[in-house]
Amino acid sequence: MIAILQTIFALALLLCLPVYALYFMALYSYGRLLEQSHPDVYRRIAAPSDTGLTRSYAALQALHKDRALLASLTQPIQSEFRFTYRLLLIGMCSFMVMLFTGLAGAVIAGKA
Repeated sequence: MIAILQTIFALALLLCLPVYALYFMALYSYGRLLEQSHPDVYRRIAAPSDTGLTRSYAALQALHKDRALLASLTQPIQSEFRFTYRLLLIGMCSFMVMLFTGLAGAVIAGKA
């Protein structure tokens, strides 16, 4: 059982690392595209005190909550939004699998 959990942990780790690297590149690209295509929307939904990826993440979350605003934006922005958000979800799920299998392996081995 421990070997299975260790294998799942290793696979989740191997998935998690490149997915998060892709996510941060996609988040950067998404923020730049949104800022260039719709600067008024970008300024309104992203706090001016934030910088770089923080502003892009704030814009991602704001558009996730306001689907009507997302629908009013151009198709490339919508496509980047879906791709970036999908990478975020895949990364979070792989991290949770990695966390669960690591903890379960430690509990089963009696090291927790």
